[in-house]
Amino acid sequence: MCAGVTALTVLGTAPSASAAAPKEACTGLYNARITFWAMTCSQPGEPMIGGFATWRNIPITFDQSDTGSATVQAANYLRVSPNTSSGPLAPNIEIGLYAEKTGKTTSTYGPRWSELTTSGGRTQAIKAGVNPTKPDKRNHTYMTVRQASGNQWDVLYDFNKVGSTTKQLKVIGGNTNRIDVGLEVTGPKYVDVPSIANRMQFMTGNKVWQQVATANVGSVKQTV
Repeated sequence: MCAGVTALTVLGTAPSASAAAPKEACTGLYNARITFWAMTCSQPGEPMIGGFATWRNIPITFDQSDTGSATVQAANYLRVSPNTSSGPLAPNIEIGLYAEKTGKTTSTYGPRWSELTTSGGRTQAIKAGVNPTKPDKRNHTYMTVRQASGNQWDVLYDFNKVGSTTKQLKVIGGNTNRIDVGLEVTGPKYVDVPSIANRMQFMTGNKVWQQVATANVGSVKQTV
């Protein structure tokens, strides 16, 4: 069995901006021998106060090989980095769908969200929404929006608030924020991921949802 290829789609149209496509950040972050990635990395070129993605929760299946204590994982997620001025691997928020397997038959499936900070990170399972732990073939929404005051962000799944960040950096102008979306697979020979169509938008500082301009989008796809 092998990992399928994601279809990475951006909704709508957007005006041009001055930011260069973040190709170096994309290839630098999503590149490893043991992990397969199919990601798009976008820098809107203006302050970003929200990220939104949707895709269909389709079945992710595993073979029956005994992988021992090694974890096989497929993750399709949205990652929002509010401020990358100090480097590409900056504090960020991830929300997405995760399927894991250990041993021969033990597996889990469901959405979760994570926060990476300068002092570590935390991950929480999401139990809100309709059928969160079932591949119900329905479209589900994944969102994070900066709070009205301060620098922290709320996290929403199917428009239900499921948590808030605690240590995100201040949003500033220029090319200092990034929004990524796509697929990550560890142990691709043990998992089958059908094609996933990711649709993503960002919220401008004026609270308008829009697409990132094509010139400001980079991508990386590894083959296995």
